[in-house]
Amino acid sequence: MDMLQVFLFGKFHIQYANQELKGLSAAKAQELFCYLLLNSDRPFHRETLAAVLWSNVTTNQSKQYLRRTLWQLQNVFYGWNVLKNDELIFVDGDWIQFNSQAPLWVDAKCFEEKYRFTRGISGKRLNGEGAKQLCDAIQIYQDNLLTGWYQDWCLFERERFQQMFLSALDKLMLYCEVCGKYEMGIEYGTRILRYDKAREHTHRRLMRLYCLSGNRTSALRQYEQCKTILNNELGIKPAKITSKLYEQICTPHQEYPLPIKLVNDGHLSQKHQDAQKEQREDRELQQIYGVLTSMQKQLQQQIELVESLLNIQG
Repeated sequence: MDMLQVFLFGKFHIQYANQELKGLSAAKAQELFCYLLLNSDRPFHRETLAAVLWSNVTTNQSKQYLRRTLWQLQNVFYGWNVLKNDELIFVDGDWIQFNSQAPLWVDAKCFEEKYRFTRGISGKRLNGEGAKQLCDAIQIYQDNLLTGWYQDWCLFERERFQQMFLSALDKLMLYCEVCGKYEMGIEYGTRILRYDKAREHTHRRLMRLYCLSGNRTSALRQYEQCKTILNNELGIKPAKITSKLYEQICTPHQEYPLPIKLVNDGHLSQKHQDAQKEQREDRELQQIYGVLTSMQKQLQQQIELVESLLNIQG
């Protein structure tokens, strides 16, 4: 049975029976649809919803715009004629909510469901089914959420989904090290750095994987790349644990680092516990960096808009 398919990763579009549905082209109609869809677990009061989407106008104006946009959405849904008697959006007086039981497939929802299958499970404790769920999840994540949108709520959601995506790759990377699938782990690490090139613990894990696969030269190059990026992006040096790993790789006749594995009946050694603590600190720094980068991009967009308006007036 054909189902309405909503794609939020990359360019927003909707399909039915492998054909893209037209009609939902108005920017605010798209924004309202996506906001309600991503927050389908709860209803919104009209005034609250209007304030989120039209924050730069008066309350009365924003509520008027919301009524008009809701009407536009309902007309689009009616024109598609693919939902039969199922409503996509419930309107009950002053309360509005997306129908979470509507028969549709949403890439972002599917991604999050598969990611949460391994919630609380580290990469070294993944089983085959957990790894499969994460592999499926990262295949769904084709690009960042709603590429080209810069609304405040969207920036927050985009960062949230990207962190889940990077966490999934982190887990798979560690799973590959435990299972001895070093080349595949390197592929996952390389993919992480495309999104967050200053993610130090990923550089460090790549150094390990290169060593374990017998490629000492690439491990050394990875450290140099990490050192340069951290200096250029954040103005900092690699952490001690990263430098120690580099020294270990450089030392003649030194054995390569052993692959991470469980010891003492499932409990990690103190050395690995310390490493995990530093990795958590790395992740916190990278999350802060990601938020600042998003804010910088949004500010740049606003500056360019103001400059273009001034040029027109001039």
